[in-house]
Amino acid sequence: MNTRWLWVMAIGALVVAAGLYIARRDTEELSRDLYRPPTPTVVLLPSADLPSPTPVEILPAATHALPVPTTVPTPTATPTQPTVPSAEEAERVVRAYFTAMDSEDYDAALSQTHGSAREQTSKIVEEIRAQERASGQEADIRVTQLQLTAMPAKGNVRPVKAYATVGAYVDLGVAEVEVQRLQTKAVFRVARVQGRPKIVDIQQS
Repeated sequence: MNTRWLWVMAIGALVVAAGLYIARRDTEELSRDLYRPPTPTVVLLPSADLPSPTPVEILPAATHALPVPTTVPTPTATPTQPTVPSAEEAERVVRAYFTAMDSEDYDAALSQTHGSAREQTSKIVEEIRAQERASGQEADIRVTQLQLTAMPAKGNVRPVKAYATVGAYVDLGVAEVEVQRLQTKAVFRVARVQGRPKIVDIQQS
């Protein structure tokens, strides 16, 4: 047997072996396809332990309106009037007193006083009128200078220091003459009487 036939036989054997291998492989794949197990189907059944759903009753909307709360107004405290006159009130009363005396409105001067101060003012007015009757001439009383200083309150009273220059003038027809000049220092004690500040005492110093 020559060499060429040996190669032909070897190649033929290889071809036959390859064919057998391919046929076996196809047979195994076909067997797997034919005997592939079916895919299981899962069915969910209701559990006996779970409670059945309870039907919900839909109620109609309420037609009654809620009551509106009533607002109660807060009572406002009424400010109480201070029992002691302020420094401004006390000085204003004393200045009004001197203004009335300067204009010879003695009733207005008396209206600014109370108690012993009213009695003191009444005596001053009587003295002025008595001098006028004695001289036969009417004197003109003028307050030429006035300085007021309110002091700290003492109890329910506010003292006010007054420095005043008072002159008495007489008209002689041809000229007006100052017949008397008085420089006075006094302490006017001011208190609240029936809600109004008034001079209750005059102390000469």
